[in-house]
Amino acid sequence: MLEKSKLLTAAQLDHACRMAGPDDMPRTIAKSLAREGLITRWQAGPIAGRPQFLLLGQVPLIELLGHGGTGNVLLGEHVTMSRRAALKVVPVRCARTPPR
Repeated sequence: MLEKSKLLTAAQLDHACRMAGPDDMPRTIAKSLAREGLITRWQAGPIAGRPQFLLLGQVPLIELLGHGGTGNVLLGEHVTMSRRAALKVVPVRCARTPPR
């Protein structure tokens, strides 16, 4: 999951693989990476087995900023542009409803 997310550089991913013992659970590895500052606590959730996504197109997601009835607002950083932005992700039911 870490490799697919592209959250870590090749060197950081190699470091994560070396620090993980053969009996380490994903939750243990995720906590260690968050403690070292390689990922955020929110990003550790999917690695530890909680269902969230980490990448939206070219934008790695960093933190959940808020949530409400029409979706979630997430902080992301565009890889190519090196710019952070807030992204609102709405459920399909809201996206298909025409405005009134």
